[in-house]
Amino acid sequence: MNPPPDDTDKQSAARIAALQKALKTIGIRTDERDSTSRRGAPLEQRGFAEHDLIDEITSTAQRIGRVLVTVAKSPYCLAIADVARAVGVRRQAAHRLVYEAVRAGVIELVPHPQDRRLLQVAVTPEGRRELAAARIAEQAWLATLLNGLGDHELKATVHVVRVIRQRLERDARERDRHKRGRAR
Repeated sequence: MNPPPDDTDKQSAARIAALQKALKTIGIRTDERDSTSRRGAPLEQRGFAEHDLIDEITSTAQRIGRVLVTVAKSPYCLAIADVARAVGVRRQAAHRLVYEAVRAGVIELVPHPQDRRLLQVAVTPEGRRELAAARIAEQAWLATLLNGLGDHELKATVHVVRVIRQRLERDARERDRHKRGRAR
């Protein structure tokens, strides 16, 4: 197996640097490594590649799930352009997402009854089963997560998660502002 290309290493290194910066902003030190020994370069590259693979799998699943939920919640049949607007992506990205979901078997494309050139997106029975299974899994996960949490712990948890979300959003806004500043 060949090592990943250099740009993957640069992306992975950038991700690690961003993660370390984020950890420093919330008060976690990253300059000290407890008893963990430093792994060699090939193992680090393998770790980066594994992380990238997991990231790709989860982000693809999230995108397909987003399209599936959008189509399932819609009171009318959506065209791919409608999916793009509802999900908030460009048409080309919506085409990729829709066709990924078609390959996954959770939605199907059917011709518009009045204009055969237009394709409408419909949820398949498999897609409905996937949505139901996701809802059940989410409810079970939530019940397990919240089991035994008292009012004080629940409030503290909500506060911590809210602070993390707000800091991540602020960091994203600052990165966007920085990118726009460099583009000028």
